[in-house]
Amino acid sequence: CGTGLSGIAFRDCTENMVGIDLSGEMLDRASGRNVYDTLLQGEIGQVLDGLAQKFDFFLAADVVVYFQDLTGLFASIRKKAAREALFVFSTERYDGESFAVTPTGRTAHSFDYIRTVAERFQFRIMEHIQIPIRKEKEGWIEGELYLLKLVE
Repeated sequence: CGTGLSGIAFRDCTENMVGIDLSGEMLDRASGRNVYDTLLQGEIGQVLDGLAQKFDFFLAADVVVYFQDLTGLFASIRKKAAREALFVFSTERYDGESFAVTPTGRTAHSFDYIRTVAERFQFRIMEHIQIPIRKEKEGWIEGELYLLKLVE
């Protein structure tokens, strides 16, 4: 959930919002925004795996860049995805074959890699756009936004 900024944008679209973050500091900042119904600390896959409920919407803004191989993340989301669930996330753009660690220490993923992992876990790419994702020093980091839908 980070600081909760992305949650603000989607709050009106949800009945119940659960935020997950590794950092207690980020959870404190998100808590101050009063966006989430529940805030949980831990690694996203482990936390999701420990929850009983299913979700119809997953948002991972500026999260995927902290993962290299995405199969574990997608597997956890797939297990907790309700029928026709949506998964919205951002990546840093990569024109190579799969993924690569960038000079910032984050990971950039290729479109083909995202498509392959999505299909493996029964998600279809409904929308994909390229945009400047984040300002870094003097310039912008090119990124991509994805909207996926579970298609069992």
